[in-house]
Amino acid sequence: TELWLGDNHIATADEAAVKRLAAKAPLSFLSLDANRLTQLPTTFGLLTQLTELRIASNDLQHIPPESLGKLDALQVLLLSCNKLAALPEDMGYLPKLRTLHLYNNFLSHLPSSVAGWSSLAELHMQDNLIETWPPDFHTLSALRVVNAG
Repeated sequence: TELWLGDNHIATADEAAVKRLAAKAPLSFLSLDANRLTQLPTTFGLLTQLTELRIASNDLQHIPPESLGKLDALQVLLLSCNKLAALPEDMGYLPKLRTLHLYNNFLSHLPSSVAGWSSLAELHMQDNLIETWPPDFHTLSALRVVNAG
C-alpha cells in the first residue's frame, strides 16, 4: 500500500493517527515531502513494513530515537532539505537501507552506528556541515555513490 501526502501543508504528524495507520494496512511507501513538519512522532517506528519513506523539504529539526531506527524493511529514506543537525544513533541500524538522501541539512556528523547500513549503496550528503566521518564508515562495502561535495 502506498500513501502520498506530499505538498499538503501538514505541520504535525499525530502520534495516534500514525498508530492507527500502522494497525490498518501494511504500508510500504509513504511520502510526506514538501510539507511543514518540524518533528516526527515516535510512533513512526510502528510502520515496520515501510520500504520507502520520503520526508524531504520539510522543517524537521529533530528525529526522536525509536522513530526511524525500528524500520528494518526500509530501503529508501529521503530526508533532504530539512533543518536536521543530528541523526539518532538507532538510525544506524537499518540493514536494508540502500539509498539515503541527507543533503541540504545542518548535519555535522553521522551516527557512529553507520556500520549497520550494510546494504547502503547511495549516500547523498552535500550541503551539510560534516566535520568528521564515523570510524566504521569504511566498512560500508556496498557503497557505490557518496555525494558529499
